[in-house]
Amino acid sequence: MHAHRWLYQYVHGVTLPSNITVNHRCDNPPCVNPAHLYAGTRQDNMRDMIARGRQCHGTRSPQAKFTREQVVAIRQSALSQRQLARLYGVYDMTIHRIRKGLSYKDV
Repeated sequence: MHAHRWLYQYVHGVTLPSNITVNHRCDNPPCVNPAHLYAGTRQDNMRDMIARGRQCHGTRSPQAKFTREQVVAIRQSALSQRQLARLYGVYDMTIHRIRKGLSYKDV
């Protein structure tokens, strides 16, 4: 059991079910200050992450297939969607989503 979960349960005198997580208001995962902790679902935690802009997407993602420079080049290229897809070794729809701003919104 993580320290923040144990501490939350101890301070509040509760036992949390396994589907309830202990989340941080301070965005500091190692924090164990009881005033910074609250109980919620994983979905609550994900909504909080998105609201605070902490999600890892676009070029910041470890799984990113493209660099910032490549995304700019794709958006400015006169090549067809299919040609770019072949050039970069991805699906046509990947290029389409980049060009429409549906993917790599951080660029």
